[in-house]
Amino acid sequence: QGTNPGAKRRDDKLRQQEAGLNTFRRAAEYWYQFKADSGRSSATLKKIRDYLDKDLLPALGEKQLELITRSDCAKLQACIEKRGAFNVADKT
Repeated sequence: QGTNPGAKRRDDKLRQQEAGLNTFRRAAEYWYQFKADSGRSSATLKKIRDYLDKDLLPALGEKQLELITRSDCAKLQACIEKRGAFNVADKT
């Protein structure tokens, strides 16, 4: 008897989530490395790293990507604005 492709995809997705492969942190680090490998300047990479380390990763780093909501993003933006970092808030 053959395998059900839908069930296999669900099982694969569950295993990924359980292994922590689908977190915001992992995606952000992959994206950062992509930017670094694509020849971004060191100044640009420093800004990106600062945004990630100061704001994004502490708030969203361990969350599964599919569980991040608009509400999470709005709360993050409000926290950034509250500390007066409007330039950062506009970019997030």
